[in-house]
Amino acid sequence: ELLQVFNQKLDAFVEELKSLDEKMLTESREVGRAKLPSTVLGLLFHAAEHTMRHNGQLLITVNVLQERDQQSI
Repeated sequence: ELLQVFNQKLDAFVEELKSLDEKMLTESREVGRAKLPSTVLGLLFHAAEHTMRHNGQLLITVNVLQERDQQSI
């Protein structure tokens, strides 16, 4: 169920990306309270990295739960 929700959110994000004007990818953006400099492309890259981190966490959680279930049999 979690993987299905994750995939739905990822699909929605991909659709959003398709609607972006590529000219805006180099526009400056500030990040966080420190207002660190970045660009739209930099923020999208960070979001992709962060998404992969959560995907890894999800896969590890699934493996742990499957092992626990197998041990209780």
